Amino acid sequence: MQKSNYSPVNPFLSALFFPAPNHARSRDLLAALKAPHNHILLVPVTSSILFTSDQESGLSFAELCNHEEFLASHIIKMGGSTKTIGRARLFWTLNGRSVVIKDDLVYSNKGFKVATHARLLSDRIYYSTSDIVPYDSQFLIYFISRPLIGNVAPLFESKLLESNITKVPSSKPITAFSQLLSQFPLIARQIQEPLTSVFDEFNCSEATEPDLVTMIEEVMEKGIALFQSVDHSIVNSMAQATNLTGPEIEKMLEDYVGKHLHNKIWPRLIILRSLKDSIIRAAVKNMRNVSLSQLGIQNYWSDGGDSIERMVLSAVSDFEELGKCDNAAQEADKLVKLLRNLGIVPPSVHDDNQALPDDKQSKEKSASQSNISADVLVSLMIVVVAWSKLDHLDSHLFYMRNFSFLDVDSGEIGYALSTLEAVIFHIMNDSSKLAIVSTANELFWNAIRDGKDLGSIFDNSTEFFKEASVEVSEIESIDLVYQSRNSSGESAIMMAIQAPKRNIDNLKLLLSKRDLYPLDSIIKDQNARGTTLLSAAVQAVDREAVDAIWAVLSEHFSTDELRRYVLRKDEWQRNLGHYLFHMPELIVQFEKLVSWTDKDQNGQTPLFALCRSYDHPQYTRLVKLGIEAATRNQPGGGNLRFLDHIDYKGNTLLHIMKDIQSLEFIINICDIDLNRVNDKGLTSLMVNSKFARIAAIETLARHPNVDVERRNFRGLNAAELAKDETTRSRIEDITLFRKPPIQDGRVTSVLRAFFADDNVHFIIKSGIPPATSTISSVRRTYSDFTFLAKWLSFELPSSWIPLLSIPRNPFAVPSRPSRAVIRDVQFKLDLFLRTLLLHPTFSTHELLWEFFLVPDFSRELSSERSKHKAESRKDTLAEEFPPLENTDEALMFFNHALREMGHLESTFLDVLKTAHRKQYKRLDFAEAMLGFHGILKSVDFILPPYVEALRELANLYQVSDSCDENFVQELRAAFSNIRAVVSSLNRPSSLMDELNNQINQRNKYQASLNRASTRLPLGLLDDTRSRYAHDATVNIANTELEIARIGSEIRYSQTILASELGGFNELHDREGLRTIKEYVSERLKWEKVRLNGMRSVWGKLKQISATIGSPGTKFATLVNGNDTLIEDDDIISDTATDVLSEGAVNDSENIGTRISSEQNNEIIEDDLPPSDILVTDHSTQQRLPTSEDNANDSIKETNIIEQIETEVTPALNVSSDDSQKQEVSYVQ
Repeated sequence: MQKSNYSPVNPFLSALFFPAPNHARSRDLLAALKAPHNHILLVPVTSSILFTSDQESGLSFAELCNHEEFLASHIIKMGGSTKTIGRARLFWTLNGRSVVIKDDLVYSNKGFKVATHARLLSDRIYYSTSDIVPYDSQFLIYFISRPLIGNVAPLFESKLLESNITKVPSSKPITAFSQLLSQFPLIARQIQEPLTSVFDEFNCSEATEPDLVTMIEEVMEKGIALFQSVDHSIVNSMAQATNLTGPEIEKMLEDYVGKHLHNKIWPRLIILRSLKDSIIRAAVKNMRNVSLSQLGIQNYWSDGGDSIERMVLSAVSDFEELGKCDNAAQEADKLVKLLRNLGIVPPSVHDDNQALPDDKQSKEKSASQSNISADVLVSLMIVVVAWSKLDHLDSHLFYMRNFSFLDVDSGEIGYALSTLEAVIFHIMNDSSKLAIVSTANELFWNAIRDGKDLGSIFDNSTEFFKEASVEVSEIESIDLVYQSRNSSGESAIMMAIQAPKRNIDNLKLLLSKRDLYPLDSIIKDQNARGTTLLSAAVQAVDREAVDAIWAVLSEHFSTDELRRYVLRKDEWQRNLGHYLFHMPELIVQFEKLVSWTDKDQNGQTPLFALCRSYDHPQYTRLVKLGIEAATRNQPGGGNLRFLDHIDYKGNTLLHIMKDIQSLEFIINICDIDLNRVNDKGLTSLMVNSKFARIAAIETLARHPNVDVERRNFRGLNAAELAKDETTRSRIEDITLFRKPPIQDGRVTSVLRAFFADDNVHFIIKSGIPPATSTISSVRRTYSDFTFLAKWLSFELPSSWIPLLSIPRNPFAVPSRPSRAVIRDVQFKLDLFLRTLLLHPTFSTHELLWEFFLVPDFSRELSSERSKHKAESRKDTLAEEFPPLENTDEALMFFNHALREMGHLESTFLDVLKTAHRKQYKRLDFAEAMLGFHGILKSVDFILPPYVEALRELANLYQVSDSCDENFVQELRAAFSNIRAVVSSLNRPSSLMDELNNQINQRNKYQASLNRASTRLPLGLLDDTRSRYAHDATVNIANTELEIARIGSEIRYSQTILASELGGFNELHDREGLRTIKEYVSERLKWEKVRLNGMRSVWGKLKQISATIGSPGTKFATLVNGNDTLIEDDDIISDTATDVLSEGAVNDSENIGTRISSEQNNEIIEDDLPPSDILVTDHSTQQRLPTSEDNANDSIKETNIIEQIETEVTPALNVSSDDSQKQEVSYVQ
């Protein structure tokens, strides 16, 4: 068999285990690789190596991986105490450097030129298929976010490097004096304590305004003097490291002083200027209800009027932020920015630019901005002050003028302060007219909120306002009162919709007043949050209001205008469709106008929002109406495409469903990936597990395509993510009954491992499907399993028993225990238990059944019972198994069995290596897809929909299927059983050696006895001769007994092993065939799931390509290119028989090739439309699988599995006389 030239995608692993011929490895590195239990590999993730370089050397990290210093710096030695968890711990690297691991961070320490740190991401058990290390070497890998050596610089701009996984921590530029002191402790040591003393001694409780100004200037002078007293060499080194200039440092020091004295100066200043503040406060209160149009600003519905209002409302929020500042300079900066933004009028969002993407719209916006005059700016600032809740206006103005250490008489700051001073002057001296208008506005708004008859007000406005002492003659325009808008951006119509006491007649009256509220104002009207009149009526759950508004809109506007109105977004980027959950009866009415794929700021579509309305009393009906409407109005038709309804956290509709009926409905109507993971690596089953939704868990688990054993990015499955024991136990029961039964229909398995009491505990469950009442559960530790193996071997020493190797320490990194190690041990213990239950000798042993059925398992009683059984066996051994008289036959049997098992062991090792290579290729393919997507995101000429399509394809491979891991573990268990049989076959050889030694010893005693029987003349030494003869006789008798015992042991071993070898052969064949069938079935199932995912991506792109042109046809070629995506033997469609054909049966027909061919030709080509239709006809709807197609797929899958059984079974039943055929039988 040709050896595979495969090497990992990760450059670190590739360089470490598959070095180039010209890169020799040192003795220390080779010794570390041959002692994996004493070392841990810190492997930088692939993207951090491929896409970055070292700034100092200029080499890419992919090149540095070929340097032994780089490799050795990422291999740490184990040792010391591991009991403390969660604290920092020091580790030494292979080349004598040190790293510190605390929580999930790794810090470079002694020996590293640059201080860096990386994040621990995940861990994995790695079996290298390289020739430089033994195959059974088990390496523990912790993936880290970046290399520990060098300064990282990106090779090119890649979005992948901006993700949280690979983001490299970097130092921030110094912008504050406190930050400078923290980064340069030598400076802080000289000036921080004296500065603190100056701040503590500052007392202004009795100071006047001039005194305050003088006192803070004195403090500032002291601060500058302290900084100037710092050693010049320290200051120079700081300046070189930060590139800070003197004025920049002085500005930071001013801010630092102002921040520390703010809490002392500001309260005193408020007291000193309280009188003027109170006058301004009263004047502002009297005009708080004034409207923009009443200060000469253009009406809301005029061109640009809505933009001005939004700008003012934004300025109000910014103006209120002045009260949260902690120094005067910061207040002045915020005021300048506010006026700078307020002095520019942006374009309306209702113009043609709203359809442009964000980046293009921003360019159009900047091109159409225009400055406004100073008079208008003052008017706008008056409204800002009136609508804001900022108090102490005069104190703020004085504070900024005198305590900011800035030039307040010129420039932007001077202009901003002068403008604010003019506004305050106008409010204090010329606000009486605005106060009257504000009162009139308030009266009119209260009448709307109270549901009063607006008809009478319009008919007799003089009497209405006179009741509140407001003369209409004093109001410049009564129409402006009716058209006024409050500080929330609400018009009279909006107030009528949202009024606590709604009056539908008032709303209809207002809508009919064309002279006051033109049609343009009605369709344009929205409040400060961007809520339209129709959306407000829907959110108010007022059907009469909805009908009244819609009657006006539908009568006077076209369908396209209505669609744009319905799709208008509020500040949360939601359109009307996102609020239809308030009134489900409107879904059918507006479904054709709503864009069901339009996403809000969280990435939620209208359908997504409907499905999240958990507290809705008609939730099931709501979800059904929404899904049906979204499906009917889906571009391109067909089943609902779930890819259109995934939020920005990766959640699908399955992740958010509340009840069972809706969950089942979405599964049946949508081609959804039931195992799709969100950004946290959680499937819908895992999410329901976290929230203890047992009914949803059972519904999902009934579907065969749901992988209950799939794990998230942290290595946790659904059961381990459960917060309560009830949910966890139910998922374990479901997982248990999905496993194959062992005997009498009973299923027994090690289902979970968890940490408790500084130890790892394993949950074993056993039951008879489908009755959950038959399930029993026990908790065992690894030492319990070794106890079981020890005493089973003690009772029956000649029987083969599965091997239990010493596991790695999962607490090697105390702050981050390895879940990969725990999972590996769990797999091995589960298969150990399964093998015992299928064992021809141990399957009915009472110790075994007590072990997994009796919770209170007593080691003492079990060991005593085993001792008695062993003694009884020894007593009856000679009677049941007469000693062998001739060992030649037994020796021939054992040698032949060892030879055959040796062939099987070496051949099966090749099979196992091939299986591991296949598994790693899948993992590398997933990582390569993710990296490729990250690169394409930085390419400008590729349209975003196609980059997104690649991301969806990459997601199909990101979480490996559990069947891959299970298949390799099953093969490893079979290989372990082969070694166990070889070990048991070696024991009789040692017995035979012992027997030969006893026979030789007996012959010596016999010769001694013969010599002692010869008498000397005259009876000399007769007493001594008699004593020797007696001793020899006794020794001969004892030796004969030992020979008989060993002979019986050998016969017993021969009998037991002969019968068990037949049982092992049958077990190996049966379990091997089961493993292959299960893997092929699961592999076909998951590839069909991925194919459905590809169809979903293609369906989405097909609709996009019909709009933007031919680029979509490239994806059609990609999907139909079976040679690259669908038919890749190494990545997608490899089956267990591919592994066997490559690993062991070169001369047999390649069953895996035929399976791959049938899978591609009969399933994929039949399900996809012809390539010419996909490429040329964008108007043709995508062909979706029917129930007949699904039935045919099931029949084809069954036929494939039956074919494997037909092909493999004859090889499993060959005659044992033919050793070559027997070898094939073992391998299969």
